[in-house]
Amino acid sequence: MILFFLLILIFATTIAAILYFYDKKKSKIKNSFFYFGILYLIMGIPLILSFFALVGMSLALVGAGFLFLSKMRQYESKKFKVLGIIPILGLFGFLIYWEAPYANILIPQGYEGRVLIVHNCKNGEPTERENIFRRIYRIGSDGVLHTQFGYHGNFDMNRLDFYSVDDLGDREEIPKYRNGFYEERIGIQWEKAKIYHGFLRNPHQDENHKIMNFILEREVYFPDDYKKEEIPNWYEKMNCD
Repeated sequence: MILFFLLILIFATTIAAILYFYDKKKSKIKNSFFYFGILYLIMGIPLILSFFALVGMSLALVGAGFLFLSKMRQYESKKFKVLGIIPILGLFGFLIYWEAPYANILIPQGYEGRVLIVHNCKNGEPTERENIFRRIYRIGSDGVLHTQFGYHGNFDMNRLDFYSVDDLGDREEIPKYRNGFYEERIGIQWEKAKIYHGFLRNPHQDENHKIMNFILEREVYFPDDYKKEEIPNWYEKMNCD
């Protein structure tokens, strides 16, 4: 998602720069807010037509505001120019905050069943990272991890890697599949357990303790119905301080 916005920013900056140098060649340079206004309008218009329509409308309004300010002489001094980059910094700060995290999920060797990760637990396991940006989730022997990691972003299965870990810390990657029917239909055979998205939802769960849950089994055709009789117990395990 950040890359998508970055490409739009580069495109809009290029157009605004071309307009600036054209005006400079003609000795008709305008207030810097004018060019910032053009930049934000160009960023906003394509976003309005995309999935990020609300962000696009916000940027277009910011652009219109800068165009309005460009008409006022009291805002021509250099000290006001820094205001032009504040919306960009705010936008990318927001995107980074809400971006789905990359993570390695380490599961004890031999464990099979549901895997549950509960975030924002005050007394949970301390945060741990690998290669700076990649989170480490160490799942307990019962399939549960209460972690101090926060989770404010979107869920993206493609950013998660799963590993079976033995007592020496050696890892073996676990394959990810979301649809057992699809695997069987195309003839994929895998003798070991694999990861499925769990789809477990507790309507009474504290929204601050965002949940990620998965199923580690050889075959799961209906993740929603996986071991329904155990679901109340898993609801209990979602609770953390």
